[in-house]
Amino acid sequence: MKLQIAWCNVRHRPFQNAILIAITALAVALSVCILLLNNGLNKGLIAATEPFDLLVGAKGSANQLVLNTVFLQDKPIGNIPYAVVDELRKIKRWNGRCRWLLAIIIMDTALWVRRTASLSSG
Repeated sequence: MKLQIAWCNVRHRPFQNAILIAITALAVALSVCILLLNNGLNKGLIAATEPFDLLVGAKGSANQLVLNTVFLQDKPIGNIPYAVVDELRKIKRWNGRCRWLLAIIIMDTALWVRRTASLSSG
């Protein structure tokens, strides 16, 4: 009996039912899209920060150091003296755990393009 009433409603109001089905499908599709974007963004952020076990930078915000060094966003913070990099190279406990040390120099922007340089040691 209930099925006959529902079918009668669908037959007599096809436009309203088509709109209802379309809106429901759109809501489900948007929900799935947001979940997939969230998952992709999370995996991308993790993949971008994975190579960096330790970041050493000048005094300032830790968030600004990560945004500036890893994601090349935000304003550059000050540079550390090169003597600090030499001291980090001399630490014996890094042997076996640190494959390489990379000093990244963030320079000023020119025409909205950030210039970077690096000094690596293997």
